[in-house]
Amino acid sequence: MSQKIKVLSENIANMIAAGEVVERPASVAKELIENAIDAGSDRIEISCRGSGKRFIRVLDNGEGMTHKDALICLERHATSKIRNENDLKSIQTLGFRGEALPSIASVSEMILTTRPVSETSATRIILKAGVIKEVSKAGSPVGTIVEVRHLFSNIPARAKFLRSAQTELSHIVQTVIRQSIPRHNTSFKLSNDEHTLLHLTQCKDLSQRFCQIVGQELMDRMIEVKGERDGIKIYGFISKTGLNRSNLFGQYLYVNKRFIKSPIIQKAIHRAYQPHLPHQRYPVFCLLLDINPERVDFNVHPTKLEIRFDQPSKIVDLISTLVQESIRLPMEWSHTPSKLKDIRTSDSDLSAVPQPKPIDYKGSSIAFVPKKQTGQIPLIKQTDKEGYSSGHPPLKETEFESFHPDPVKEDARQALMPLGPCMQIDHSYILYETMEGIVIIDQHAAHERINFERIRSSMLDKNTPSQKLLTHSLISVSAEEDVLMDQVIPVLNDLGFNIEPFGTRTYILRGVPVFLNSDPAQAIQAIIQKLLEHRSIKEMAQLIDPISATMACHLSVKAHQSLKPQEIHQLIDDLLATEHPYSCPHGRPTLFRISKKDIEKNFGR
Repeated sequence: MSQKIKVLSENIANMIAAGEVVERPASVAKELIENAIDAGSDRIEISCRGSGKRFIRVLDNGEGMTHKDALICLERHATSKIRNENDLKSIQTLGFRGEALPSIASVSEMILTTRPVSETSATRIILKAGVIKEVSKAGSPVGTIVEVRHLFSNIPARAKFLRSAQTELSHIVQTVIRQSIPRHNTSFKLSNDEHTLLHLTQCKDLSQRFCQIVGQELMDRMIEVKGERDGIKIYGFISKTGLNRSNLFGQYLYVNKRFIKSPIIQKAIHRAYQPHLPHQRYPVFCLLLDINPERVDFNVHPTKLEIRFDQPSKIVDLISTLVQESIRLPMEWSHTPSKLKDIRTSDSDLSAVPQPKPIDYKGSSIAFVPKKQTGQIPLIKQTDKEGYSSGHPPLKETEFESFHPDPVKEDARQALMPLGPCMQIDHSYILYETMEGIVIIDQHAAHERINFERIRSSMLDKNTPSQKLLTHSLISVSAEEDVLMDQVIPVLNDLGFNIEPFGTRTYILRGVPVFLNSDPAQAIQAIIQKLLEHRSIKEMAQLIDPISATMACHLSVKAHQSLKPQEIHQLIDDLLATEHPYSCPHGRPTLFRISKKDIEKNFGR
């Protein structure tokens, strides 16, 4: 009987390891940057072509490797980080398994050039699909240069699962940002196709480095926190209660300067903020934990993103207490303050409390209307803590799926028309009598449906009217958001905005849609966040529905907002003129009916 079980070849084993370590170009950048950091570098440069699919080079000024070490490092499980099992219990470096370089080399064409200070010339090794093709001497400064070409060229099945160039590039930017935040004394430079995306110079502390990433405007709305208990030290920044996001992209958590994802810590932070945040909104934070390495297990995840604590309850308790005490004093009234700066005036007062006001239907013109001409209803934004009607909590934006039931027939519309006066319940719901009974409308969901169809139609037709601003305004974005602006600007133009680059991570706003009666920066930020959530989508057409829904939600009337009688009737008319009046774009109901028979039945008639 033939032998069935065989030991895999070294190259096949490396390719299997690459499946765990090398998922995409950003994985290559992460592993090489971590090697550079462990080598003591204070200057790291990352150069890409084709968003890392064609070429990635990481250059550092670390200690470099001797000729012998350079050859050994390409063997699987060859590492300078650990010597015995005790070292594995107290890991203090980012890398320790010795899998990164051989794994990367097995799925690409790789050139390793390295030189220590003790040698006058560098060692240059060329590999293809994990096989060494050439070893030679070369001229190079002290440090290491790793060049990776044609990633997954020998595994076409893996290459086809890579996303769009913009998506892969945004992952690389995110990787560099995550590695740079806790290392303010190291400079990082990232470029793609000879265009500089990030240049983070050395700075004196975490505050300056985080400001380089998110910008001064957002930094002004952060709270510095420090705490220590039971040998656990925590420090960093958390957002004031008025600053929040619809997703988790603004959250950075580190243990011993290693970026991690910890559901228990994130939940503890979210619980501390819970009384102060609207539903499905999340705080921004950058928190660093220093803890004895022997109390943490980093060897539980292929990419080391997840870790295990020996006493997680103590960490959760410390973070919860620290966050709760820190956000007790600094309060902001508006949870989406303006990010605009007037070029000719000083910064506006962001702490002013906005005063709710009724909708002025007559004072606004419609930018676009449904297929049937109806009365006018502006697309506006009113400040409200929740932003939706009670009883129907919103779906997570990351789970958005446009809801398009069959269009409603004309006789069904007539059955929903009010026979007489309409009344508002709790300033959130509209109740009125019809030929068949009673109808109750959720005013926010209804207005969302109206605005969604108008915005969607406008984006499809690319004909949204725009109005010029008398005073141009500047909008600043974070480093991560800036990478997406080439994709965001065409979307904004389709929506009627007129925006263009003005400087480093700064854009000048010259015009806005005629329907926009709210802060343009809020709408632009919402679109950027939506593109971050859906960055894996390659076709712009697939983004029309989620972007339209996001804009509609931001611009619609809110729960607990008073409406005048004529405004109520206008809302009903416009809702019944839509193609799908029974649901908002997220699938929540806009109305429900109680028939006369049901009323009589409940009264025993």
